[in-house]
Amino acid sequence: FNPHERPWYRLAVERGRKTWTPLYKNFSSGDLTITLAKPILRADGSVRGVAATDMSLTRLSKFVRDLKISENGVAFVVEPDGALVATSSLEDGASASSARQRKLAAQHSSAFVRDAYAALSRLPAQAQAPQASGSTAVRHLPFESALGAAFLSSIDYRDDAGLNWRFIVAVPRADHMAPVYRSMAENLAVSAAALLIAIALGAWVLHRVANDVSSVSRAAARLISGQGPITAIPDREDEIGALASSMAAIQDQLWFDKLTGALNRDAFSRQFAHAVDSLPDDERLAVVYIDLDRFKKVNDRHGHAVGDAVLAKSAERIRRRLREKDLFARYGGDEFVIMVRGNAAVAAINALAERLRERLSLGMTIGEAHVAVGASIGVAIFPEDGTTLDELVEMADSRMYDAKRKAANARRQRKLNMFVSAP
Repeated sequence: FNPHERPWYRLAVERGRKTWTPLYKNFSSGDLTITLAKPILRADGSVRGVAATDMSLTRLSKFVRDLKISENGVAFVVEPDGALVATSSLEDGASASSARQRKLAAQHSSAFVRDAYAALSRLPAQAQAPQASGSTAVRHLPFESALGAAFLSSIDYRDDAGLNWRFIVAVPRADHMAPVYRSMAENLAVSAAALLIAIALGAWVLHRVANDVSSVSRAAARLISGQGPITAIPDREDEIGALASSMAAIQDQLWFDKLTGALNRDAFSRQFAHAVDSLPDDERLAVVYIDLDRFKKVNDRHGHAVGDAVLAKSAERIRRRLREKDLFARYGGDEFVIMVRGNAAVAAINALAERLRERLSLGMTIGEAHVAVGASIGVAIFPEDGTTLDELVEMADSRMYDAKRKAANARRQRKLNMFVSAP
């Protein structure tokens, strides 16, 4: 590789000033390249060297293809003789193996590109006259194409180094879905690339705001109708965020028990009614009623602060054994209720109740207090045991007390057996 033999070096030395080279094949990459070269002169005017920077048509073509125009819109760059430099389609000047093999815009495989270039070529000669160095000429033109009525905008750019390119953007009218897009199309120019970035940013912001407003609206509707707790609250530091935070605070008061984080009784009733209304024929509901044993003794012995901590920890133990779709609520002072929905057999639901009983029977440490409360549990099935929540809770409560009496009788029997004399 001898840089003194390259086209950009020889042309800069020959002209003695800053200049753009004609297109040539890059020695390293093999891409068609245009180079801006400037001779560096000594004090006596002799050439010391040449400074140059390359512009690859492959990279330029990729940039043009990445422009977001419209579904059928095109952008392309041509020289004064119509030779393609780059287009947003796959066919462009960079795909040629040499400068001589480049296609003209008038011979492009896309009829829309050919129509756009032909419309621009029909302008009067004075409208296409070369501009002064460093200047641009902007044109807007409606034209008829293979895709129907369309608009194009072009910019002719020429600098003092000899670059003379025409940048063209053409968009079919059919691509425009609203008057604002038609208005933009009439004023579209190559500088629209920067404008499109601003529009895209604004659309993104608007989309986010609209989504957050919609989320708040849906959350409000769910809150009012009693369909369920709000699960998606926009995290913002503006009026929308303040409204969402207020709704979340209202939700906490309307839906949740402050001490345990479980649903409160009213919220559970609303959710149960909604679940019954939407229950498929092949599914069943089960209500599991839980009453903590010996809780009053804990309160009397250790105080209400420890009692509250026992309730919160017991609720957490229950919650960890449930599925996401199960409903869990604090139904009274030391009473909890669960709604299990699905196709589970009664035996599986009873097994869940037994696992909960075993878990709640484990001791716990609250500060310096070591307590063990235990639990009695009853189960009722919809619709066999009742069709309303009150009926199901009453049945589950009755079975819970039966279980509690049986457990008490068993304990008494074990104590009696300790004192039975051997025969």
